[in-house]
Amino acid sequence: LEDLLRRHPSDPVLFLDADTCWTGEVGAAFARIGVETAVMHEREYFVGTLGTPQIRNFRRRMRRATFRGEPIDVEAWMWNSGAVGLHPSHAPILADWIDYLDEVHPWNRKPIVEQYALSWLLQRRVGAIAPCSDVLDHYWADKERHLTAIRGVLRRLRALAPNDEFFSRAEP
Repeated sequence: LEDLLRRHPSDPVLFLDADTCWTGEVGAAFARIGVETAVMHEREYFVGTLGTPQIRNFRRRMRRATFRGEPIDVEAWMWNSGAVGLHPSHAPILADWIDYLDEVHPWNRKPIVEQYALSWLLQRRVGAIAPCSDVLDHYWADKERHLTAIRGVLRRLRALAPNDEFFSRAEP
């Protein structure tokens, strides 16, 4: 993301996990990215009050950690980072994200620290996060079903010859 924003300083960028697929217009996700709005896949839960054992443990570990000498605030929404869309003006947040992970991860070595760190920083520094789950499916929780379907499509595509109907419908 840092490299893309550096190479394209006037364009928004959109990072997608490998386990995503478009279900709608790509432009709809990009249109939501602005100076005062970042994009993430979807808002999942409020960390400060969710009562699952995993999140209670997460809060406990985060309370022992600090970021730049300050306690970690767990009163924030967890957003899914399967998609992350940033405006060029958000570039400094990426360095803070890396610093946050370097400082906080030793206290909480769980994968959700990465996601929470970005959610937390964007909520505090950008203000608004827009979801894009209406145009993008992040199928992390249902990978096997999706991968089975993808393998089937790839098998059918490999079996097609270049003069088959699939290819003849393509625009020149």
